[in-house]
Amino acid sequence: MSALFRLLFYGGLSKEEYDAIRGDIVTTNLRNLMLYAPVACIAFSVLLVASTLTHQGPPSTNQTIYLTSCLVMGAIMPCAHLLGRNKETDNPHLVSMLTTIFMVTLYAFSIALSVAHSEYPAVSAIVFLLVNPLLFVDRPIRAVAMTVAATIAICISSVCAKSVGLATDDVWNAITFGAIALTIDTLTMKSKLTQLFQAQEIAFLSKTDTLTKLRNRNNYESRLEDYPHSGAQTLVCAYADANGLRELNNTKGNDAGDELLCAIARQMRKSFGEKDTYRIGGDEFVAFVPDGTTNEALHKLERMQQKLASKGFSVSYGVSVAEAATANMRSLVRAAEKEMYKQKYAFHARNDA
Repeated sequence: MSALFRLLFYGGLSKEEYDAIRGDIVTTNLRNLMLYAPVACIAFSVLLVASTLTHQGPPSTNQTIYLTSCLVMGAIMPCAHLLGRNKETDNPHLVSMLTTIFMVTLYAFSIALSVAHSEYPAVSAIVFLLVNPLLFVDRPIRAVAMTVAATIAICISSVCAKSVGLATDDVWNAITFGAIALTIDTLTMKSKLTQLFQAQEIAFLSKTDTLTKLRNRNNYESRLEDYPHSGAQTLVCAYADANGLRELNNTKGNDAGDELLCAIARQMRKSFGEKDTYRIGGDEFVAFVPDGTTNEALHKLERMQQKLASKGFSVSYGVSVAEAATANMRSLVRAAEKEMYKQKYAFHARNDA
């Protein structure tokens, strides 16, 4: 029962895994809306123009259906583009509402055509029954609910508007293909959600150090030259290097060395935040502080040293500062590294004496 619940509500993922990709789901659906809404609007416009050119007299039912559908899609388009341009705002409920309106419009369009042409089977409605839920990413239970509702609507509209023979055929077709659609919806949503989660995991691993969970060297290299364009006035670089890591590994094992590195990482994250703190080497850590001062950075590093010392660990550190807009980032880092080595030499001089 729990496995079925996870399948229907989270696509086979855990709740935590599903929650982690909520933002990706919203982004994917918004991107699809921005693509599908114009395509649908153009398609309905073409149908409207073609129907107008071939029909004489008052507007036909077909024209009314095409025009209404076109207007709805035309209203969705600017809303989707407005949401897409506002990168700072997360509107999951609004995006969900727009996707629901989009899908309901397609269902209503196909059912309305089926009723308007009651002498024919509801072929288009059956097609949308199979295809419509596959356009977006959602919880499988919502796709299932939408398919069930559409199936019921097709059956009711056919029974009310068509002859007994055609209505019977439509009902059986709707139920049969609706059942197929339920399976397809569930498996497809499960696959899409799994792919989003795996893509997020790959992206996380590509920029995150697996041991310390800080940003890794790849992420450091890719972001380094962005800092001069951050809009900050000054930029402080804090450089830290573990003392005695090799000796600790040799005497107490690699687990003890890992504990030292994780302890430094935790203190660096607490002191300078997660966004601009990196593990750039085996025992080397760098953090950048936009609009910071050397005194503030040194104070944080001194406190970090004290907390590490209480656990029997030690770290050497250095700080440098530059005007952000004209900063040579590699020179800034080398200057902080040079200051760090002064402490490193003093540490070894004391301990080797």
